[in-house]
Order: sequence, then C-alpha cells, then structure tokens
Amino acid sequence: MAESFDYVIVGSGSAGSVLATRLSEDPEVRVLVLEAGGTNKDFRVYMPAANSLAFGNTKFDWCYYTEPQPHLANRRIFWPRGRGLGGSSAINGMIYIRGNARDYDQWRQLGLEGWAYGDVLPYFKKAETRTSGGDAYRGDSGPLKTGTAGNPQAIDHAFVEACLQSGLPKCPDFNGAGQVGANLLDFTIADGKRSSVARMYLGQASGRPNLDVRTGSFVHQLIIENGRAVGVRYQRDGKVMEARADREVLVCQGAIGSPQLLMLSGIGPADDLKALGIDVKADLPGVGQNLQDHLNIPVQFTCPDPSATFDRWQRPDRALFLGASYFLSGGKWGPGGNAFWSAGAFSPGESDEPDFPKFQVFFTPMGVKEDPATYKKSAFPGFQLDINQMHPEARGWMKLRSTDPTDHPILEPNYLTEERDRREFIEAVKWGREIVRQPAFDRFRGVETSPGEDAQTDEEILAGVARGACSGYHPVGTAKMGVESDPLAVVNKDLQVRGIEGLRVVDASVMPILVTGNTNAPTVMIAEKTADVIRGRAPLPRAEV
Repeated sequence: MAESFDYVIVGSGSAGSVLATRLSEDPEVRVLVLEAGGTNKDFRVYMPAANSLAFGNTKFDWCYYTEPQPHLANRRIFWPRGRGLGGSSAINGMIYIRGNARDYDQWRQLGLEGWAYGDVLPYFKKAETRTSGGDAYRGDSGPLKTGTAGNPQAIDHAFVEACLQSGLPKCPDFNGAGQVGANLLDFTIADGKRSSVARMYLGQASGRPNLDVRTGSFVHQLIIENGRAVGVRYQRDGKVMEARADREVLVCQGAIGSPQLLMLSGIGPADDLKALGIDVKADLPGVGQNLQDHLNIPVQFTCPDPSATFDRWQRPDRALFLGASYFLSGGKWGPGGNAFWSAGAFSPGESDEPDFPKFQVFFTPMGVKEDPATYKKSAFPGFQLDINQMHPEARGWMKLRSTDPTDHPILEPNYLTEERDRREFIEAVKWGREIVRQPAFDRFRGVETSPGEDAQTDEEILAGVARGACSGYHPVGTAKMGVESDPLAVVNKDLQVRGIEGLRVVDASVMPILVTGNTNAPTVMIAEKTADVIRGRAPLPRAEV
C-alpha cells in the first residue's frame, strides 16, 4: 500500500534540499524527499580541505564518464556528481559564483518571463548570508553562509597581482555589479565547515513533523496515470516501494539524473524510448538534448619554492598535522577549515564585449596530474591556472544506455567540435601564459609542464589542450526551460513538464543557456524562485540595479 504525501521530491541536492525546506514551512503540507545516497555526515564532506577525499569516491559521487571525445585525444572525461544529502554541493569546490547579469537577461530574451536578472537577484539575496554584510547585490539573512577565501597564501596574492599587471582590473565582488577582473573568491564555508545546502537548508528544517527525508532510496520510475504524475516507484532496503503525490512530483536529480528518470518513465524522444521498449507517456524530443558544460584547460607550471604550494600537505606528517589541528580546534584553526584555492579571475579576452567574460580562471596553488589509465589524480610542487571557456558553442546530448536505472547513461558533450571553441582554447592558453609571465610570478615561476613549453604554434597548443583538458564540472541544459514554440523545451517558465500534469523538474538541467561561472548558486536560486511559484506566492519584488 503506497504512502501519500502532498509533494514527493526526488533528490536532495542543491535544488531538492531548498524545495524541501521551503515547502515544509507550510505545516499543512506533507513533504517526502527521496535520496539515493547517504546522509553525508562524514569529515570528507564537511571538512573543506578534505574535498579531494570525497571527490571521486563512489560513496559521495556518482562518478560519471563521457563517451570518448575525438577532439580530446579520444579520452573519456570524468564527470563527478554529488550523491547523498546536499548533492553536488557536498563535493564541489565550494566557490560561490552567481553568473553574469547578462546570462539571465538572455533567458528573458528567449521569452522566459520572470527570469531576467532583476527578477532573479532577489532570490540570490534571499538564499545568502554574506559574512561581510549585505548590499544592493548581496544577502544578509539567508541560509547559505558565504564569505571571502579564509586562507590565501603569498602565491594566491601573486596571481591576483599578476592579473592586474597584465591589464585586468581588480574586481571588488564577482557577485556584484560586474564580473570582469581578478580577486579573492567567495566560498560557501561557515565556521570551518562546508556550507552545503543539506547543512544550511535541510539542517534548519530537520525535526519538522511534516518533512520526511529518506536516504538510501533509489527512485526507479515516475508513476504516470492519465497524463498526470501521481507518484514514484523506488527501492529501499531491498524492497520496491511506492509513494504517491497528491499535489506534485518534483524531480531534482541534476543535469544527468533528471533526464534519465524522465526517459525511464516514458518522457522523452519517442523513437529512442520505443527502441528500448519503453511505453511513451510524452514525446519530448528535448529531453537529454541541449547538453552544455564548461571545459577546462589547466595551464601548469612547476614552482622552485615547494614551501609555497599546497601539495606539501600531502606528505603524511603534514597531513596528520592538518587533520589533528582541524579536529582538535573544531575547524577553528589551521588550513583544514578552508579550501586549498583562494583566487580567480574573469576576462573578456579578445572580444568587443568588455563586460561579458569569455574565460573564468581558478588559480590552483599546486599542480594536479591525472593517470590516463585510472583517472586518479595526484599533486606535484607547482601551480596551475584552470581556465574555463564560459560560452561554448558546442551542444551535446545524453541518452539511456538501457532500461536499468542503475546503468549510467550515454553522455556525449561534443567537446571542441565547433571551430570557435577550438580557437578560444588556443586564446585561453596564450592568456594564461601571459599572466604567469608577469613580474608578480618571478619568485614562483618554474617550467611550463602543460600544455608544455614546446607547444608554440596554434596546432601544438590545440594538441596540448586535447591531452590535458578536463570538465569544469558544470553540465546543464538537458531538460531545457523554454516557450511553447521551442521544439527542445522540456519545461515551461514555471518548470512544469510539457504534456504531463503534476510534474516539475527543478535543477540545473532546466537552464537554457549555461551561466558565466559556477552553477551551484544559480541552482539554489532556481529552487528558491520555484518554491514561491509552487506555493502560489507572488514573486519577490524586482530589483532595480
């Protein structure tokens, strides 16, 4: 006998946790959250410096891989996605970036009323408490705690200074009036612990009698009757169970999990579903299409001063000191309570749009190399500029590999299949080299190891990109939000699935266009805004900035 709730939320990630918290504020509704992973109450999640121990660990990470990429030396590219309470906010780099105002104005220009920057800024502010206080752009009373990098080193400051020497301005706030420039980054870290949505949202909602959060609950299929989503079928403790939704089912499994569940439930491209023997409930060609991701090229250098780089904490005695100081002080002392990276920059590159970044760079104060056979990563004494192309022209897709819900889908991002993307990566490498040539790096600059000092022509640089590029870990777009005339639109502006009543998708998969920067904060905003829609509330007053 199935249990009944008002809302059934599939996934407790950066969107699901927000929805669960906001919907359960109404004591008259019953909310069920089903999460396939665990509680994530583990030091590898909450200790910021332990990020690499959770990343790539199947206890916390789904560990997806793309299909071999012809333009990336036929390599399969690793795509981490968070598993457990908090989703990807439990394993990400904790960098807090909202995107560019123009991103959201473009969404509105696509016909998506209510998604312009002035419309979404109030929800960004609602979600945030900035440690240094709020202003016209920043929040001061929201669940997510954000603040400037807490442990910048001399080499991080050298990066910022080198950017200024190369001609970039200093950006006072990447989440403020503009993005272009260099500075220390903001992070979702509070009191020496990761400020994940599970901790900061679900944490405040725990104990509510109308909220039921069930970990270890793998949803296999949506239950659709007479064109309406009425519940889900899931497995827990070896048993197949059902949960019914009297009002709505809310799918919040991210850019891979959400379209996969839709297709398994008969919502997607009809021909593909029929080929797998799936009964078609709604023919939506856009499910799994419009896949976008930031591709990253690490421009790497050795460092003649190994005491300046963070790989030193890999030495067993130092790792022991880092852990001991963290736990003995409750995260209040030592480097363990902060991320290992601190600085970043946005650049328009060679563009006639000086206020709209073409590239984002994260400065990593250690070199990271990947074993091509095992995909395992290790650090070496050095540093790297992780340069991400912000607006790829390439569009990829994903499809079911089989009808087995545990079988990872086929992921085809089509990296570097477009000429413009390849040109921009050549430009990115040259820009990274220009930064490192600046006087601020004289003390730290060693030998370029990737793409390598021998890579001088455009063809040689592109070959180096093919060998070394990796995902920026920001897949979006596979359940695209769009107007009725858009053939690839999966959801409308209120994130309701076309052709199926009582069903919404709320996560990064609905983004029609990839934002300029990290995707976690925008996903939280999307959920905050949609919670008001679901509850029938008027939207927050539009911001005029």
